[in-house]
Amino acid sequence: MAEPHRVAIRFDASGAVGGGHAVRCLALADRLADCGAEILLLTNAGADEVVPALARRHRWQAVGAGGSAALEAVFGAWRGGADLAIVDHYGWAAADERLLRPGTRRLAVIDDLANRAHDCDLLVDQNAGRVERDYAGLVGPLVPLLVGPRFALLRQAFSTLREKARVRRGAPAGVARVLVSAGLSDPGGVTRLVCEMLSRVEQRMRVDVVVSASAASHAALEGLAARDPRFVLHAAQDADAMAALMLEASLSIGGGGGTSWERCALGLPSLVVVLAENQRQGAHALASARAALVFEPDEAGLAAVGRAVVELLSAPEALGSMSEAGLGLVDGRGTLRVASACADLMEGITLRVAGPSDGQQVWRWRNAPAARAASRVTEEIPLGAHLDWYSRAITNPQRVILIGHAGGEAFGMVRFDETGGGTWDVSIALDPARTGRGLGTRLLRRACAWLEADRPVRAFSAAARETNAASLRAFSTCGFSLGDPRDGWVAMTAERGPRGHA
Repeated sequence: MAEPHRVAIRFDASGAVGGGHAVRCLALADRLADCGAEILLLTNAGADEVVPALARRHRWQAVGAGGSAALEAVFGAWRGGADLAIVDHYGWAAADERLLRPGTRRLAVIDDLANRAHDCDLLVDQNAGRVERDYAGLVGPLVPLLVGPRFALLRQAFSTLREKARVRRGAPAGVARVLVSAGLSDPGGVTRLVCEMLSRVEQRMRVDVVVSASAASHAALEGLAARDPRFVLHAAQDADAMAALMLEASLSIGGGGGTSWERCALGLPSLVVVLAENQRQGAHALASARAALVFEPDEAGLAAVGRAVVELLSAPEALGSMSEAGLGLVDGRGTLRVASACADLMEGITLRVAGPSDGQQVWRWRNAPAARAASRVTEEIPLGAHLDWYSRAITNPQRVILIGHAGGEAFGMVRFDETGGGTWDVSIALDPARTGRGLGTRLLRRACAWLEADRPVRAFSAAARETNAASLRAFSTCGFSLGDPRDGWVAMTAERGPRGHA
């Protein structure tokens, strides 16, 4: 059995920094752990006070600020170092990343700023309005860039409730509920200021307020809730509880950080208060997408928030339009996509969707004697007939063809065909010169994870000749259940739940 991948994740959480880096890194850590990885979280001392969930599942260690301290911690945890290090820290740039390099085979960076050079093998920036050219000259020319809300790192609870949220947004509302959450530590006291402003608004509503018990504004908010029964104060919530509050809310008021994407995934209309300069671009991109309205955290801005609350709560059509825009912007599968890309790095495999120029290569793989012998159609396929089929195949929305690369060279393909109800039939073909090295199993595992991150998948199905031991072994290793042989063939299936497994 293969050793689990070893993944170290470096981030900070504090009253000044907030908990956003921790929340998104924990979402990614959970997904990688679900796929069998061993996780080590490296943070500043006291991070667990800001994010109590920090040590509930994963090993956690406080380290110093720079790359050398992280390197020492990684070698202390694993004698051979990590398979992957992930860095989510505004204080790090290429110099610290290079210091960590001896302790990891691959290094990924999560960034929001596009303002400094990175020494990494993968970069993630989940912000709306961000484009790949923003990182031109800041990373190597061949570094994969996962850019935009398609890669939003959301906790599983927000993905799970997405369809329920879609149904709820279309249903008649009872008493309007406003969710106020401008960061666990309430930087600048914005949550308090917003709530004090709302307390002066004559509006029938319930206001759910989320803030850490350690926030300086907590006592004032407790007093407000005691005076005004419309306000309900919640301590810093875990993901399930926070997702439930977002599901029930009619409107949200909050910052422009990572919770913006959680709100979008659940179709929750938002009034975004820009709490830091690095939130500005993303907040205005949300506004351009009509998923939010944006305000400044000054007296005039907060007064405008109050007016917007009254106007929107009496305009269900406007709320519905904002909800649909948010749902369209964030599909809730970003964590799956990033985890799949991280696994690709560790496996040494990259995947891409097949294009027109791959037709002859696919034909050569499919026409190899071993491939034909393993197929239901054993005769050689003429190139012209194949290219006609291929041109239709790559434009068919119910079919996906992925090309696998290792060592910079294409070595095989996986084809998925949707057969109905979220079930996808799988077939695989390899370069005959690359068989016998375990690449087929790795390609199959990564391709299935790729599809799960991109499409709703209820189950996979496949079939192999009962004499094809290598294929049966590969599918079994990747979690497929093998049926009894019938007419020389073995049917194979892999069920997937709401989350799926990579």
